[in-house]
Amino acid sequence: MSFESRGRGVVARAVWPLATICVLFAVEPARGADPPRLVAAWAAGPMEVRLAWDGPVDEAFAGRLVGRSITFAKPSRPGWDASKTPRGAIKIAASRRADGGRTLVLATDPHPTATSYLLRLDDAGGMPAEYSLGGVEASWGSGVEGDEPSWTAWWPSLDLKDWRALAARGSTEHAARLADLSKPGRLSIRTLLRLPQGTYAARLWSNVPVEASINGEDALKSSATPRGEYRVELAVESSGDVIDLLATLPTGLGGAPTALRATLATRAEPKSERALSDLLVPWSPTPAAPVVAPAAAPAFDLNGGDAARGEAVFFSEQARCAACHQVSGRGGAIGPDLSNQAGRDLASIYREINDPSAFIDPEYQPFVVANKDGRVAVGLVRAAGSDGLRVVDTASQTTELRRGDVAELRPSASSIMPAGLIGVLGEQKMRDLLAYLSTPPQSKSGGKR
Repeated sequence: MSFESRGRGVVARAVWPLATICVLFAVEPARGADPPRLVAAWAAGPMEVRLAWDGPVDEAFAGRLVGRSITFAKPSRPGWDASKTPRGAIKIAASRRADGGRTLVLATDPHPTATSYLLRLDDAGGMPAEYSLGGVEASWGSGVEGDEPSWTAWWPSLDLKDWRALAARGSTEHAARLADLSKPGRLSIRTLLRLPQGTYAARLWSNVPVEASINGEDALKSSATPRGEYRVELAVESSGDVIDLLATLPTGLGGAPTALRATLATRAEPKSERALSDLLVPWSPTPAAPVVAPAAAPAFDLNGGDAARGEAVFFSEQARCAACHQVSGRGGAIGPDLSNQAGRDLASIYREINDPSAFIDPEYQPFVVANKDGRVAVGLVRAAGSDGLRVVDTASQTTELRRGDVAELRPSASSIMPAGLIGVLGEQKMRDLLAYLSTPPQSKSGGKR
């Protein structure tokens, strides 16, 4: 599986929030001339974002995007104020123009969670670019067994009308792809369905024969309807996990444009259909949920630690906390900054130390990176220019890889932080460490808690 095919091997286990699939924008015109208008933004892969404009943007603007952050919403950590929505960020490592400057291709850090993402474009005179990981992955080619697809691209939905709408608004990339659908070939569409628990009928309608399958089962072939359409219906039993859907259909039959739409009905109301829109791209980071026991009360009293002694523990070779974490600007930057733990209950901090996989901050989501030569690296992944990435493992060692050599990129359910630190430190040093972390930054000069 190529990296360009965007993670077909990902096993999806969790349900994630889904924001807007694609946001269209109007940009305030500059004095004297109308600047290019941003018409669409989407994640083209785990580490790539594309911006489509209705006119060419200049090299200087593309260059100014390098180093900027794309922010995203992330869940609150246990013990934090749940009414506040924390923000994480991924960095833009490189930017290049395509399609005569009408498409910007941004190389980024991995998208760690299926939520809404926002890139501010204030210097372009317009609103921010906002996108999510909704949509489908479409591939088109000759259809001959063994042939690689001619292209693989993001599309907003299973309805070809939505695809054509993007092309009409000015997305050069989508217009070029649509032109191919009038040529003889075969179109494959893969997506993940996000459905609540229940029984559903997912129906695909087309003007050509279509085949579809869920979760790798044998494909079902469509049958002709009295209205001259072809329909295939899939019985979907949802447990709340995401469901892999694959559809394939021929293109260019008789020279007519290929049509496709999808609807969803429930078992309770089989004749009441709505558009099938609860979709995630197939590479969406949905790691297997860690198998952890319910949070239990610590076996010892967490109170009574000394913050001054805890500071020594934090920076000691025994605990090695500072190898990855910072407090008040001191320490490593591999893991989350721990300067602002004050106000959290000691039990929440203790569990994150002793069982770090129970909650993984999306900004520090580890990934499994499989290389085409068989090597596998596990750790935090960061973009390195237009064609590189760095993987930092549990020993703080960095592996450099080329993006083109990556066969698979999938999230890991295990934190790179070792579990069971209590067994290394013992009860008293753990109390001291908790006292140090939970003390306000301006008061970390000692004292008991």
